Amino acid sequence: MAAVEDVKEVEGIGRFAVVSTTRKPTHTSNSKECSKGETQIVEGINYRLTIRAINGELIHNYEALVFKDLKGHKNLVSFLGTVA
Repeated sequence: MAAVEDVKEVEGIGRFAVVSTTRKPTHTSNSKECSKGETQIVEGINYRLTIRAINGELIHNYEALVFKDLKGHKNLVSFLGTVA
């Protein structure tokens, strides 16, 4: 996977991943940011994002995999709990 160059695209994909997940974090976050993004081009684009949720002094990282097809439709493939 290649590093993401379009920051606004990654932010939008990250928001999509957080909103699309049915998984409820065990904590309430005051802020969220995408701390890492990679892409892979295959009949569309796979985005692998590390999303950091911050609550006070606690930081939790989640890994999201989102597929965006050639027509621009997005699909949340996976959203994993706390990762390093």
